[in-house]
Amino acid sequence: MGKPLDSDFNRKPPRLTDNFLRKSFPPPIVLANYIVLGAGVVSLLAGYAVLGIILCLVGGFVIFTKEGVDVDTANKLIRRYTSFYGIKKGTWIAVNEYPFVCLFKSKSSFRINRIAQNSLEVGDVEYDVYLLNRSHRDRFLVKTTKTEAQAKEYARQIAKEMDLEFVLYAPQAFTKKTRR
Repeated sequence: MGKPLDSDFNRKPPRLTDNFLRKSFPPPIVLANYIVLGAGVVSLLAGYAVLGIILCLVGGFVIFTKEGVDVDTANKLIRRYTSFYGIKKGTWIAVNEYPFVCLFKSKSSFRINRIAQNSLEVGDVEYDVYLLNRSHRDRFLVKTTKTEAQAKEYARQIAKEMDLEFVLYAPQAFTKKTRR
């Protein structure tokens, strides 16, 4: 049994917020794997146990794999994770590396190509809440919302709870180096 670190005694009970960001695979792939999962269930019912289990595992992996962010407001930690069958994998980062909170407007879309040489683009406008470093060059996505009001409310809430500053995005200009 290892010795506890001094920092372990200073930790508070975590107050976690789990922010689901997106599925790890595009929508057509997820849809196709619902069919694979269904074929696996039918195979199991028909008596093909090995094939059914393999199809269920593959289909379930694609369907249930997701990406998200955990925010621990009590200990001021954040973690970007990937979840496989509900098991989260990711590294905790101290928030002091990202002292600012900012909003971005983004458009998420995917394109459906048709046989008749035309395509259909399906998309939504989303509002992203990011943590920014001091130079505003490095960003950490914390939450994605459908409305600007929800994004502003969450940004202000997280800024208040984690002692961060709510700012507008204004990256510092790079200085041009000259030869000497």
